[in-house]
Amino acid sequence: YKFSEKSALAADAMLKDVDYEDARIGSLVPYSDIRLRVTLSHNFSRINKAYIRASARSYEPDNTLIIAPLDVDGAALSAGIEHRFSETARIRAEIGVEESEPAGRDSDQNVIWDVNFVKNTQTMTMLAQYKRNIISSGNGFLSERDSLNLSLRRSFSERLTGGLAARAYRSEGVGGASILGERDYLQFGAQLAYALSRTLSVQADYRYTDRDRGVESGTAKSNSLFVWFIYRPNAWRASR
Repeated sequence: YKFSEKSALAADAMLKDVDYEDARIGSLVPYSDIRLRVTLSHNFSRINKAYIRASARSYEPDNTLIIAPLDVDGAALSAGIEHRFSETARIRAEIGVEESEPAGRDSDQNVIWDVNFVKNTQTMTMLAQYKRNIISSGNGFLSERDSLNLSLRRSFSERLTGGLAARAYRSEGVGGASILGERDYLQFGAQLAYALSRTLSVQADYRYTDRDRGVESGTAKSNSLFVWFIYRPNAWRASR
């Protein structure tokens, strides 16, 4: 929703429902994660923008497959700025706090941030990012993740785009899940997206992950394929 040429309010929602084959006690746990987010932004000039973002979430693991069930409600508040060096390059920095409240336990506050640099050419977009956020996981807990991301995305036509990405990250359980210890990951991915219309697109992601088991011994490798349907309604402005 656009209040004016300089100010806007945006809202989005995410529903993640994850299941695993042969799920059992001690293995990965099916879960659902619902997140709502509202962002208020203001353009101070052609090259500088600031925004405030608030979100709420509900994380529910399958309590029949975990010894200590930890349904978690959470809320976050952050603020950020964006500066454009040119028409093709910009940097964005955001910092805030996310509170997670597991059922029957004290709440946990974590500092979150996102610093990223984006460079565009006529057909490509390059991203470098350092980020800390709170993510849902198949361990039955929320996790705090520090990640370094590098990606390259290219447009092959008006409707078809593809990309490659590399990511290194470390995660640690929050909200009473410190027993999980720290876990290190290295991930490589490829992506294809096709625009079905101006507001609807389908996206396929392939990810190869090499994971350090943390408090457990050894490493684990995985191959994952995700298919997303993405709907982005056109922004609208109220009549005066």
